[in-house]
Amino acid sequence: MKNAMQSPIFHRYDTLAPIYDRRWKRYLDQTLTPATCVIKDSRPLQILDIACGTGEMIQRLLVAAPKAKIVGVDGSKAMLGIASQKFQKEPRVSFQQALAESLPFPDHIFDWVISCNSFHCFDQLDQVFSEVTRVLGQEGHLLVVDWCRNAWHCRLMNRWLTLFDETHHWMYTMEELSQMAVAHHLVVEKINRFRIDWPVGFRFLEMMLFVGFLPKKEDDQ
Repeated sequence: MKNAMQSPIFHRYDTLAPIYDRRWKRYLDQTLTPATCVIKDSRPLQILDIACGTGEMIQRLLVAAPKAKIVGVDGSKAMLGIASQKFQKEPRVSFQQALAESLPFPDHIFDWVISCNSFHCFDQLDQVFSEVTRVLGQEGHLLVVDWCRNAWHCRLMNRWLTLFDETHHWMYTMEELSQMAVAHHLVVEKINRFRIDWPVGFRFLEMMLFVGFLPKKEDDQ
């Protein structure tokens, strides 16, 4: 666990943490807004945000799900430090330093698990899915927003990043993500592609939004 926390990706984000929100504001607005629209619920939900960064998605969730309790986890201590400062007076929000591949929570306690802009960084995505389905309650949902490799230019971008960016692992297609979700017993509820204005002035980067849920076991129906 200690060695994993010292990986290049966390060193990079520890360095970026003080300027992250300002540098990526436009990108975050465009990618987190569609995700927030999926979760508009007045019930007292339990939500887990994995690779939560500085808590920008959590800030939006507090409005979209006003009775929810939200836990954010991330491997970067510096990013979590900034997130904790933002919500130090908000009793519905808590944070833990943890990896998506090894979540420090009991089984079946969350109504939603969310991951925004991070799946392309996970080098053990199969294990991430295993952990997600473990902590999800029956009929609990997984929401993912991430880069999408379906477009030809994103395939080229993926190849370049795998060669020259040590924090990038792999950019998935919609089909690959859906197949992996189904292999981990999730039902695909929704998946679609959208482009964002990034870099500024070019609708270049293609994203995908995925929603899946863990069905009830047959003996519980």
